[in-house]
Amino acid sequence: TGNNGILNRTALINRISTVCGIELNGSLNINLESPNDFQIRSSLTSKYVKLWKTVDTCSMYENETIAIIISYRDRAFNKGRLYNIAFYHLMKTYKPTCVIFHDVDLIPENDQNLYSCLTLTDHPLHMSANVRFQIDGSYTTIYPFLVGGVLTIRPETFILLNGYSNKYFNWGGEDDDMGLRFLSKDICVQRPTTGYYYAGSHSSQTRNKNRFKLLFDAALRQDIDGLSNIAQLSRITSTYEYPLVTWLTGKWIDTYSSMS
Repeated sequence: TGNNGILNRTALINRISTVCGIELNGSLNINLESPNDFQIRSSLTSKYVKLWKTVDTCSMYENETIAIIISYRDRAFNKGRLYNIAFYHLMKTYKPTCVIFHDVDLIPENDQNLYSCLTLTDHPLHMSANVRFQIDGSYTTIYPFLVGGVLTIRPETFILLNGYSNKYFNWGGEDDDMGLRFLSKDICVQRPTTGYYYAGSHSSQTRNKNRFKLLFDAALRQDIDGLSNIAQLSRITSTYEYPLVTWLTGKWIDTYSSMS
């Protein structure tokens, strides 16, 4: 084990391989062909559901829950609000030991980049340290305070940061704002050497024209804009429990967002 009884990455990989019978090979080849619904269900049922139901046998001491959060009807997209309201809901329902915020378009390229709370120290883990946007392209060089993409964090740290800002509608700015929150609270981020991802292509999104103005005074708003006021801005309108995931729908209830 590492500090404070945290399993180090190599030890956890060995346990998964020897006890759970799942071989982790490192780098993966990305298949961009979309499987049909039957293929997805068959693959997940035969492998991952069995693993999740035998976590004690595998000595992982975890219960995983995947939550998918979407905007209600045609509300303007706001990733920060979606993450905040999902966290707010899950803390009341599940009391997680850690949470992993995951952009939907990122595909992991290394199976040793573990989605686990057991390797998490007191420092949040920025799992998507290296991202490529073309299948034959090179990986982008990160800037120091980047925390977007895939982020593993303990609830108490997320609460200290006051979550994400609720003000960034459409595309751009919310991840940089979050990076500034880390800096203002002197919280360091760790990045695994296995953190390689492919960013799937999708239609271009409407850019947030106010993102630079919002970033300018981000530190001044941090303690009043985030988890602390999410209940006044958003609410969960529906929850569906499926065998593999929990599907949440979030709705904006403030006047500003209804006009966005």
